[in-house]
Amino acid sequence: MSNFQSKQLEAVVATATIPPAVDQMQMYVGCKAAWCATNNATIETCRRHGITWQVYSPLGHGKALENPAVKQIAAARNVSAAQVALAWITTQGHAFVTSSNSEEYDREDLAVSEIRLTDDEMRQLNAQ
Repeated sequence: MSNFQSKQLEAVVATATIPPAVDQMQMYVGCKAAWCATNNATIETCRRHGITWQVYSPLGHGKALENPAVKQIAAARNVSAAQVALAWITTQGHAFVTSSNSEEYDREDLAVSEIRLTDDEMRQLNAQ
């Protein structure tokens, strides 16, 4: 499924004979769009029903890479801004999908599994 919010998920779960396994939505550090504000309720609905929350466009088409907190944490850790933005997602326990045309970027994305942001770093990123 893609872009199903909490109410829609509840309706599907109530009527589906096979429960959904994944709900994909866009989410990135610093997202200010109205639908980003509803993500927490949707994430909680997914958790309650055992549905994997999967993020697409986790860099916000480059917006997350320009975020000052992302850049600051990346510099302090000596990793890329993309790795910090993706680690923000995985540290919350979510999956993500990306696309690239660069083997280097693919390697960076895979290395994110080794990065766990601190509580302080998460607070900084969540405040964006």
